[in-house]
Amino acid sequence: MQPSRTVAVLLSGLLSVSLQAQDIAASATVLSLDSARLQAMGVELVGVQVTPDYALTRVPARLQIADTARQSVVAPFAGAILRVAVLEGQVVQRGDVLAEVRSPDWQARLAEAAQREAAWVDAKARAERSEALLDAGVISAREAEQARAAWRAATTTRNTMQADSQGIRPISGGYALLATQAGMVLHRAVGGGDPVTTDEVLFEIGDASERWAEARLPARFATQMAVGDAVRVVGEEGLGEVIAVGRAIDPRTLDVSLTARLPEGVALPGQSVELELRHTAPPNTVRLPSAAVVDIHAQHRVFVAAPEGLLIRSVVVLARDGQEAVVTGLGGDERVAARGLLALKTLALEALAEQE
Repeated sequence: MQPSRTVAVLLSGLLSVSLQAQDIAASATVLSLDSARLQAMGVELVGVQVTPDYALTRVPARLQIADTARQSVVAPFAGAILRVAVLEGQVVQRGDVLAEVRSPDWQARLAEAAQREAAWVDAKARAERSEALLDAGVISAREAEQARAAWRAATTTRNTMQADSQGIRPISGGYALLATQAGMVLHRAVGGGDPVTTDEVLFEIGDASERWAEARLPARFATQMAVGDAVRVVGEEGLGEVIAVGRAIDPRTLDVSLTARLPEGVALPGQSVELELRHTAPPNTVRLPSAAVVDIHAQHRVFVAAPEGLLIRSVVVLARDGQEAVVTGLGGDERVAARGLLALKTLALEALAEQE
């Protein structure tokens, strides 16, 4: 939806709610009950609370380390594990030894690297000598350029072999595999004696404080959640935020993917949790006890305290559970009946019947 269209829709909705509230206020039915009568009926009045957002729904989710905060550590050369130096869940620093690998491939590469280093030193000396000979007029510019090209090629080969040895340290008969970043060992794929192949993932390291929640969102809520909306893991403090909402509905499950970034908490990566999705509320949205909202003539209604008694007010319910309801159609400073609703509903039905 284009921004201008979104604003127009919101303004239209707010105008509709405002006009509806005016109509309700003008035609509200009053139950003329004094404080003594209300007390005798067991009616309890509570204040509503203005809320900027509300819980739209709860969905099951699985926690994981953020993709941007974890890294796989692979074996640069094939061989066999001599010793594993870390456990899953252990905190390591960059450069710590993760495992030792016996590797004939690495031994052969070391011998080759020594030869390449010697070739590079020789090519460098030839290139420098050719420059001096060129200046003296002994050789042609073409011959000097050939020497420089040979040095550049030797440098490329040397740099490639040095890059292959990043993240490891030579040991007798093989190499020690090192941690590429600080963090927690999230996964260990090998044990002592296991064979490994080139580029096989042996460990995964990440920052456990960088948590993501992966969930499936029912399609009916897909258009109501957006990047930046708040989320909360049920049972934990602190709010996270939505960082991605899928827009392709799975035809089999009729849901979309949702990913949220979470603050630090007690739930561990891989754990299944319940994720509360929060939605930005329209202006003048309030929270009140769920029991305060009653259904009368297929409308949601509340009993609002007024000098002359109680007003029977219609409201729009945005969300509701067994504890509280989130509604529009009330002022932020109003008080509503939260107990004694059965008797009030009976009186309301009689009063509304008299108006018909």
